[in-house]
Amino acid sequence: KAQDAAIEAYEKDLALTAKAAELGLDKLTDEETEEAKTAGQENFDSDIEFYPMDFQNDGEYVGGCIAGGRNYFHINSNGDAEPCVFIHYSNANIHDSSILEILQSPLFMAYHNEQPFNHNHLRPCPMLENPNIIEEMVHRTKAKSTNLESIEPVEDLVAKCRDYAETWKPEAERIWESQEHKERQYENYKGWKKAE
Repeated sequence: KAQDAAIEAYEKDLALTAKAAELGLDKLTDEETEEAKTAGQENFDSDIEFYPMDFQNDGEYVGGCIAGGRNYFHINSNGDAEPCVFIHYSNANIHDSSILEILQSPLFMAYHNEQPFNHNHLRPCPMLENPNIIEEMVHRTKAKSTNLESIEPVEDLVAKCRDYAETWKPEAERIWESQEHKERQYENYKGWKKAE
């Protein structure tokens, strides 16, 4: 029953995500935007700690951003180890680095040291909702653009995200403050300790 509810919420979320991709995020109504960000929350109040997937809208349930080696990372077709499938910057390559060396690379260590990027997990992403963070990390770690179609300076990427981040922030704060949040048994952030 709980798994069916999770699947139903996932399918509804996927439909809204597809609509946003087709029409543009700015073409969703305010109600659809809020629904996309909170889809299925009532179904996740159970003790089941299984989710069919995570990217944008499940931050609360997985403790924020899962990228940068916290729970996963991406290797592109050139072998570049990227913190996320959507973030094309790196300073490590699988052809000349071990997995451990990749996880210890400057950009991945920046992820490790700075997660969570926002304690409001409706705004988990260092690129989409917190673009100043990805810009600062890329500069500080001297990561290079790994976009195989077109090299993209991080400033150009951030410019594409800033309006969305600024528009979503007050709504996300309003929604986050209006809800109760369960503490998770496992966060795997540097220095995280379970509350007693």
